Amino acid sequence: SSSFLDTTKGTFLVDGSEAASAEKSDKNQQFKYRYIDAKDMAYLEKIISYCRSKNIRILFYSAPEYSKSFALQGNRDKLFKEIKHLAAKNSITYYNFETPSVNLCNDYTLFKDNTHLNIKGSLLFSKQFADSLKQQL
Repeated sequence: SSSFLDTTKGTFLVDGSEAASAEKSDKNQQFKYRYIDAKDMAYLEKIISYCRSKNIRILFYSAPEYSKSFALQGNRDKLFKEIKHLAAKNSITYYNFETPSVNLCNDYTLFKDNTHLNIKGSLLFSKQFADSLKQQL
């Protein structure tokens, strides 16, 4: 079997057998919950405190995910409320690139799977992220 770099998927593939699109893999994923528990929150607070003590600027961001996978995440809204609240409470800028209004999220050809961009998607996202950061400078 031969390996090659598939630039549309961002990974090395063996005979192309791993090249399932995000559209197809979406059907195989299980309903899941994502969360930030009290221990995670305590660590984030410590990191924020440490960065502030060293005059290190902080920002939060959520990278794009394929929009059709959103329904598989049972507590998605609660999770993002927690992140937004933590950012606001600490005056931290939060960029959410993980919303359907971000065009990247709606195009499965930009994803290796539901939660990982391929090379083309990564390049587009990097430009969007850099443009957002330029506004902060």
